[in-house]
Amino acid sequence: MNVEKKVLELSGIPGFNPMQKAVLKKDWKNKSIVASAPTASGKTLLAELAAVNSVVEKKRKVIYTCPLRALAAEHWSEFKRKYSFELKIRVALSTGDLDGSSSYLQNYDIIFTTYEKLDSLLRHRSDWLSSVGLLVIDEAHSLGSDRGPTIEMGVTKLRALNPVLQVLALSATIPNAKELSEWLEAELIESDYRPIPLREGVFFDGEIEYANGKKESLELKEAIKALVKDTLFSKGKQALVFANTRKRAESIASQLAPFVEKHLDEKEKKILEKESKPVLTALEAPTEQCRKLSYLISKGVSFHHAGLLGKQRTIVEDLFKSNKIKLIAATPTLAAGVNMPSHTVIIPSLYRYTAAGMQRIPVSEYKQQVGRAGRPRYDTEGRGIVVARSESDKEDVLESFINGTVEPVDSKLGYEPILRTHMLALIASHFVHDLASMEEFFKKTFYAKQFSNMQALFEKLQNVLEQLEEMEFISKFSPLSYLFLVCNCSEMVPWVSTGKANEPGLWDQLQLRHLEIPVDLDREMFFDLNLLKKFNTCLMLEQWIEESREQTIMDDFKTQPGILHAKLNRADWLCYSTLEIAKLLKMQRHYTGLSKLRKRLKHGIKEELIMLSEVRYIGRVRARKLWRNKIRTVAELKKTDVKDLSRLLGEGTARKVKQALGQKA
Repeated sequence: MNVEKKVLELSGIPGFNPMQKAVLKKDWKNKSIVASAPTASGKTLLAELAAVNSVVEKKRKVIYTCPLRALAAEHWSEFKRKYSFELKIRVALSTGDLDGSSSYLQNYDIIFTTYEKLDSLLRHRSDWLSSVGLLVIDEAHSLGSDRGPTIEMGVTKLRALNPVLQVLALSATIPNAKELSEWLEAELIESDYRPIPLREGVFFDGEIEYANGKKESLELKEAIKALVKDTLFSKGKQALVFANTRKRAESIASQLAPFVEKHLDEKEKKILEKESKPVLTALEAPTEQCRKLSYLISKGVSFHHAGLLGKQRTIVEDLFKSNKIKLIAATPTLAAGVNMPSHTVIIPSLYRYTAAGMQRIPVSEYKQQVGRAGRPRYDTEGRGIVVARSESDKEDVLESFINGTVEPVDSKLGYEPILRTHMLALIASHFVHDLASMEEFFKKTFYAKQFSNMQALFEKLQNVLEQLEEMEFISKFSPLSYLFLVCNCSEMVPWVSTGKANEPGLWDQLQLRHLEIPVDLDREMFFDLNLLKKFNTCLMLEQWIEESREQTIMDDFKTQPGILHAKLNRADWLCYSTLEIAKLLKMQRHYTGLSKLRKRLKHGIKEELIMLSEVRYIGRVRARKLWRNKIRTVAELKKTDVKDLSRLLGEGTARKVKQALGQKA
């Protein structure tokens, strides 16, 4: 099937716009893409293209995730309407129940969800997640918001579950889009294309001054009324007013209702009177807010904020889209929400309430709001107008916001309270099980990409682990912990010598990794004269299971092959003994760790190679070569043709491996 042609046909669109064409020139069917472009530039169609391709051509599931339930619901509804019947694609909306694995979703091809729901699914390690081939991240610039850590962890977890996951990140225009694309290992497409040109300006003293210096005088001096009159009645268009609180949104709608009603004709009034009634039946008994909303709708205006019921929001949005409601006063969540553009967006204030008092909104948030101006197929331009309080304020708005630079997207993962929450979730859902896996996981985050000082990050992570341990949420045992237990036994004598020159560095490492050492270090540092030698022996064994070359180990620890392998044999015996004691004491939490460590000591491998290394004729080097060539399980090894295997391992070895697997060579 020609995916591009089919999507255009089912969307009723004659062709792709310049931004979309730029993406289609890339290998969008297989590679990850970051599309950074203005609001209303057609990014949603890219998501539909990639989703249809993943389901129909690749037979792989798709997750579409975004910041708001309303936005997820809108895209779910639109996708279902366009593609479900024609292409037999099963789509699901999953935005509630944050305490379940939602196993029913395994029966669907595309799941539309919020960042928080995706995080919940990953915490429950839902089985079907491994079959996801495409992740669509809408509003990817949200990584820089207070909800950013949730989506950052979600993306990192899903990529950890599926290393070949394709990602399509749809973002507003941001200055560090290249950094975002590098993190996602994606192709970057940046575009300033907008189908409807946007004019940005400032209103002060009865006049709009636009970014290009042009000025436009209005009849009224009162800011919001002047702009509403010019938009609704001089131009016959619709307007959105962004208020900084719910109360302010309701107040603006109430103040403008009589003014708007005067300009409605009798036919419009009758229609609105009828359409306002269903708002009252959203609850069994209408509340004061229900009555107020119904009254305002009958006058041609409405407010829109999180305090509305879902049914009421849908009614308001549908009436606005059908040009029955002329004006909506909304809180800023609508800027990142459903597709409700209007000809003019009015921003009475660029300030909002925070814990630190009134503060200016970021330039990125301002751009999101004015980006709602301009309705495709209805307008030839959109207007975004800020209301200034003085001449100097007007100049400041022009310089700092209209002609200002959007802030880069920065990871918010580094705050310790946030890290603590996500760390506990990582441990509970088995994404992280020791310090090595913790470090490996966090190396793949956007935070690590932005702040290359990994040492500082790991120290912070260690602090978080200490806090969780003090709170008795976790108890830690890593491979190094078991290795130290083994090396603390007299059977490992003689321990690997340290050398005076190396001792300061070893003490530093010991302090840095003190959480993994299962003894009272503060005491043992003074009473155990062999503590550093034990730790050094432990590090030598760790290098072996981390796949260091034998010659590197010989050089680093000034030892010989015979000594190393003698220590490995003794360590294996002690691990076996420890495991048997754990079984006698029914200490089940140690079974898996010790069993895995024995296999790693035997082969000198990282944990991911355990299953491959159990196959006869495959050692640490061949196992790693197979892994790098994306043969990562015994099942995949069995599926690999002997000719392809010969190119990696040599013909003779390939035939022996196939015979060891019980297959014909």
